Amino acid sequence: MYVGRHAQPQPYLKTREKTCSPLLFITSTHGEETRRTGQHHMRRMHAMEQTPTLTFLELPDEARRSIYALAGLRRPCPIDLLARSPRSDNRPPGYGSCNPCWQLKRLEGIWSTQSPNTPICACSRLPLALLRVCHRVHDEALDVLLSTNRFVVRARAGRPEMLAPLATSIPEAQLARMTSLIVRLNCWPCPWGHDETRSSPRLSPDHCCLCSAHSREADPALSRSCPEDSRMLDVWKLVCARLGSGLKPRQLDLTLICDIEPADDGSITSRLLEPLKVYLPLLKSCTLRLGRASKERYLTKIARQTSHSLMELAEAQETKPFPFDQLPWELKIRILKCTHLGPPWLADYDLRFESLDVINGRLLKQPLRTALSPDTELCCDRCTGTFLDCCCANTYAAFSPTCSCRTLPTALFHVSRGMRRAAIETFYPDANLSVRHDNLGAILDILPPAALPLLRRLTIAFTPAQCYYWFGRAPDPPHPEWHVRGIVESQWPGGLHDMPPMDAHKYRTNFRAALARLATEACVARLELELDLQAVHVFSQLFDEDSDPDDEICFRWTYDLYIDVAEMICAEFQELKGVRFRLATFVELEPWLAREVMGEKFMGPVEPPRRRRRSRLDMIPAYHRMDQRLKGSHYHEDMEVKKQ
Repeated sequence: MYVGRHAQPQPYLKTREKTCSPLLFITSTHGEETRRTGQHHMRRMHAMEQTPTLTFLELPDEARRSIYALAGLRRPCPIDLLARSPRSDNRPPGYGSCNPCWQLKRLEGIWSTQSPNTPICACSRLPLALLRVCHRVHDEALDVLLSTNRFVVRARAGRPEMLAPLATSIPEAQLARMTSLIVRLNCWPCPWGHDETRSSPRLSPDHCCLCSAHSREADPALSRSCPEDSRMLDVWKLVCARLGSGLKPRQLDLTLICDIEPADDGSITSRLLEPLKVYLPLLKSCTLRLGRASKERYLTKIARQTSHSLMELAEAQETKPFPFDQLPWELKIRILKCTHLGPPWLADYDLRFESLDVINGRLLKQPLRTALSPDTELCCDRCTGTFLDCCCANTYAAFSPTCSCRTLPTALFHVSRGMRRAAIETFYPDANLSVRHDNLGAILDILPPAALPLLRRLTIAFTPAQCYYWFGRAPDPPHPEWHVRGIVESQWPGGLHDMPPMDAHKYRTNFRAALARLATEACVARLELELDLQAVHVFSQLFDEDSDPDDEICFRWTYDLYIDVAEMICAEFQELKGVRFRLATFVELEPWLAREVMGEKFMGPVEPPRRRRRSRLDMIPAYHRMDQRLKGSHYHEDMEVKKQ
């Protein structure tokens, strides 16, 4: 088929004159179908030319606001009004072109942070050129910018001029359009607002884990003896007056962070909070942080009461106590399950806080970011929404209505005997305890006698010293002495002087005795046990990147440890509801060990999955035989035949 075109303008160009000349010269037996297609195309283009088009300003208001937002005026990351954070249009070095901002990663649940030499925010710049198009576009775009974004002002202590964006620079008419604002009057423990600075609960902070800023650069708490702090509070009063002049009720989501000295007599606190009550209307949400430690309960109480008053949430004040003791027992348990003693789907707290870590006999209020190096506590990331300015009540003297941390109401255990019994029967059946201690029996002694029969889930986490000296001596061949001593000795708060000699440890004997007690007093048929042996990773991490077949021999002691622990479980527990092993070396042994303990109750494959790239220390060692049986194993070959 040959198609020839006229040497004249195309029909879809606006300069084409209306003509009835044919579009195509078609010489083919199938030309009729092609001719109809061409005529349909011409009629369609003619209809499009006759249809009146709308300009941008003629679109509906909702459509224009959506276009402004999609153009980049609405950002998921907070906008720093001080612009102290280094930023760039380019993506951080070493990352792909499609890599989003680190705050977007945390919104998606990915715990990754930028290195110190990368921009704080990798999002594109705001399209501020839209504000210079015309007066109407300027007003509409500015309204979208101010009403859909979260703005942050992180001022430094003793520098009231850093509040200038709110005190003088931004007009009051534009402040009245804001819907979300975060103000810090001092930054601690990091001058940039980060909270990941505590490397150990026994050591003072030195450097920030994210930006490497030294702790000496952080701001001190506000004090009445400092004249710069007095001037800062005067400027803060002016800011509150300007904010309250045009805000509508229930419009602003305000977060105020200002750490105050615990020894304050109330003068600094009143000067800080009184302007909020006098000038601001009712707020949509109010988050306050007044102290640097959760033990400052007086400041926590003031923050909660002030936040409730600004949101017009009255404190519960009953003239007569509620007759809780007169309720039926089932109703009591149901009510207590709706507190943080119960499961997360009833108590409405974050699922990440369901597991309770008991380390060296101390119940942590918040989970730790890393299990083996407890450097900082985990934030719920919902208290402020910036992933930087933590206002969790379990960590600071603060109150946030959106905080989803788990706060155990331990006072219920001390109300009365009846309340204590109800609290125990509510808490322990749903508790997921993770115990990490050199002596498991010492932890079991702390628990109430009625708690062990109620336990349904228990995680036993081994310590590095417990793994390395499990058999009463160092393994053969031993690891470098400097490496072992640095790991093991760091667990003792008093240093080398408080550390007992290694030959005095009886880890294996104490663990066997604790298992025997647990098997006797607990309801084994309803207990799910988890053995966390990942503390071995602190010894194997030096070999992960460059491992060879000889490393299997170097870590034979970890294999013997796994086998010995599994044989103890087989000997003490006859019918566990479930068991799980979490290993650091020879990870592919986990299902095999679980099958040896569970027997016919075990479901799932034992053979490791086929993967292209596997670390040699993750694979099953060459000296292990899959057909061998542990001492006291609950699995037999005929069980596999019955399943088939």
